[in-house]
Amino acid sequence: MERNPPSASAEAERAAVGAALARLGWSEAAPPRSELLPLLHAVQEEHGWLSRGCLHELADRMALPFPDVWGVASFYAMLRLEPPPAVRVQVCDDVTCRLRGACLDAMSARHGAPSRFQGHAYPHEDGSAAAWEAVPCLGQCEHAPVAVVEDRVIRDATIEKIEAAMNGRVPPETASAIPDPVPGEVRRVMRKGPSALARAEEMGSAALLDLVEKSGLLGRGGAAFPAAVKWRAVAGAPGEKWAICNADESEPGTFKDRIVMEEYPELIAEGLRIAMLAVGAKNGLVYVRGEYEEAARRLAATGVRVFRGAGAYICGEETALFNSVEGRRGEPRNKPPFPTEHGVFGRPTVINNVETLSNLPLLVLEGADAFRAHGTERSAGTKLFAVSGHVERPGVYEVPFGTRLGDLLNMAGGVWQGRRLQAVLCGGVAGTFLGPGALDTPLAFEARNVGSGAIVVLDETASLPEILARIARFFRDESCGQCVPCRVGTQRQLELVERIGSADVDILRDLAAVMTDASICGLGQTAAVAIMSALPLLDGARGDPRASDFDGRAG
Repeated sequence: MERNPPSASAEAERAAVGAALARLGWSEAAPPRSELLPLLHAVQEEHGWLSRGCLHELADRMALPFPDVWGVASFYAMLRLEPPPAVRVQVCDDVTCRLRGACLDAMSARHGAPSRFQGHAYPHEDGSAAAWEAVPCLGQCEHAPVAVVEDRVIRDATIEKIEAAMNGRVPPETASAIPDPVPGEVRRVMRKGPSALARAEEMGSAALLDLVEKSGLLGRGGAAFPAAVKWRAVAGAPGEKWAICNADESEPGTFKDRIVMEEYPELIAEGLRIAMLAVGAKNGLVYVRGEYEEAARRLAATGVRVFRGAGAYICGEETALFNSVEGRRGEPRNKPPFPTEHGVFGRPTVINNVETLSNLPLLVLEGADAFRAHGTERSAGTKLFAVSGHVERPGVYEVPFGTRLGDLLNMAGGVWQGRRLQAVLCGGVAGTFLGPGALDTPLAFEARNVGSGAIVVLDETASLPEILARIARFFRDESCGQCVPCRVGTQRQLELVERIGSADVDILRDLAAVMTDASICGLGQTAAVAIMSALPLLDGARGDPRASDFDGRAG
């Protein structure tokens, strides 16, 4: 019995697959399954899209069942299963770009409705396809609104800029996202400095583990899990070990990790190598969000192994990331077993995000006491915050934990154009909304307002219901669909938010509790947090205790 049905691959499709295999060094032998996603990227670059013939040929060359290859190719938004338009135009329609004036209506008026959203094709009724796509957050929020024409990022995008780029007249833009120093700003991690690797090698594993434990370093990816606990568990586990940097930063409004990767790639490379030394790992890699091509290029130049994602927010969840690296659909796994025992390729794995690892060189050079001299008792050190939306100076700010929200907003120039503040979304779309009366709130893990480090400011002109609907749509579209509470819950949540009224609050609250308690991973568990926290700010739910007592967790 044949492994795959007979393929009808054309010569051009076979040539594209062959060129992709040769480029990745697999001209002779059949690649392992872990090479599937890199090869899908390469085949798409060679052929323009992933036709059925290309996928059949790749399945044959990798000795994999065709449904397995199709299942992975169809999982990721950046992989195309239909021919691309002559000029690929992507316009971000997510939270920050909408706040800053995304030109979605102008594009629709001049070029028809978008042909694609969140990786899904939407051909027009007459069978034609428009020349542009509406896409989720591109991680360039400090330059919102943003568009991408072919591979060129158009910052502060207007319809005129986009159309000029479509005609090849706009060069790539390179503007820094780190604002000039302002009074009171503290920067420790985000600066060039001497290498810490030699010092780490001198210290050895036991001393490094003690150092991280004494520092109180907590994970900066959102969960705030003690780094030392992970590291000691992996260090004490038998067998081959892995260390992974999670750089799949895909939450709307979050772009701090991209800035560190682009401007300080050596920090991540050193941090990953220090983690490998501490836990005794021989293997390490950085899993980079697929849209972050420049960051991936700069990281690769440091000599670390880089693995590119392909447009799936769920792959920021550690076990979904492992499946992605192994050449499978990026769906979360049940826990236990935990990654420290059974991680990528079934090996004990320590996984930390970009910002967490970026703290390690300074920690090794200066010691735990200097690290703990900043921040609070429970949240030691400094934190990178990505500030965007209706502020004068969007960008990445590094401040000590415990800094007041209002002080951070003042660093960013305050609410733009002299307008009044309506709300602040703290911690990303899985975070919490705070009103104007909360500016004295300290930003710290114990306050549960840190999350992904995103701070999105809404002025008095913003439509909060529209933003909530966009957040609900994001979670609906990004759910991997594996578990019912998340797959069905995010769809029902979107429907309720789009017609929200006081009678819907109880249903929303019950739905939020089900998703929080029963979803497999953090996507479903936090999909309702921002929406529930915003209900008291809406006219119809202001002061309603049914909305305000929801126990969501952002940090």
